[in-house]
Amino acid sequence: YLFKRYGILAGSTRLARMFKTVGRRFGCFATEPLYSAAPMACGPYAVRVRLAPSASNGTASPNAKADWGADFRAKLSGQALHWDLQLQPYVSEALTPIEDASVNWPTPYTTVARLMLPAQDGNSAQGKAFADRAEAGVFDPWQALAEHRPLGDVQRARKVVYFESQKGRGAV
Repeated sequence: YLFKRYGILAGSTRLARMFKTVGRRFGCFATEPLYSAAPMACGPYAVRVRLAPSASNGTASPNAKADWGADFRAKLSGQALHWDLQLQPYVSEALTPIEDASVNWPTPYTTVARLMLPAQDGNSAQGKAFADRAEAGVFDPWQALAEHRPLGDVQRARKVVYFESQKGRGAV
């Protein structure tokens, strides 16, 4: 598919980028940047979103991949965690296509806010009650304000997947 669609050179470049990404180990949610899979509306604009962790969040513990949730709770019990909320703007269909999520947008991210989670005990009764409410909740980008609606074919496909997942968990 890659070579047929993009040709030998561009297909090889995309394949190499894919292997580099797939081979990279995920550290933990407090220390890795988190990206939107596809664009969304930001008022009248289209953007991709990134949460960039602060260096003060530290590094992933060696056993983080065994239980990412436990690792995150351990980090949060000892310190506040911080991320920069960043937006990457749409420029044109040629450079930043809405319908092709495989294209890396060349536009720079701009920090628009800072997210801070205060230190807290996720294993306390209050923390466990919050986790139970979160697990029973409906979290999907289609629950957002119209001004922040998901954009593109990948987001439309995700709508179906999210709904099936919510039904499977009994959240809807």
